[in-house]
Amino acid sequence: MAKTMNTAERILIGSENQYTNPESLSGAISEGMRTHKDNTREERERLTKEVAHELPRASEQVINATVLRRMYEADLRANDLSDPELTLKPNCKKTLKSVKEKKWHHNGKYECSRF
Repeated sequence: MAKTMNTAERILIGSENQYTNPESLSGAISEGMRTHKDNTREERERLTKEVAHELPRASEQVINATVLRRMYEADLRANDLSDPELTLKPNCKKTLKSVKEKKWHHNGKYECSRF
């Protein structure tokens, strides 16, 4: 028990990277989401007006879904990788390639197969 207490004190008090309890961590995440939503409010309103003008008979659900999709696509375009060669996917050509090769040899003379 003493060893566990000692480890817990070292983790909670003496470490360089400070421990954050779950309540403050979730509060920080919520605050970040809230500020992001406030920052994109004007963009969302502008897109909502555009989509409502383009699709006059659409329901609110369709308009919201279209706006969300357009905002997501714009966010993906904004975070586009600068290096087109960098795909962040593994190169499976070497591992999935079949290395079986058939080699044929012909001496130039016709004869029946010995096998």
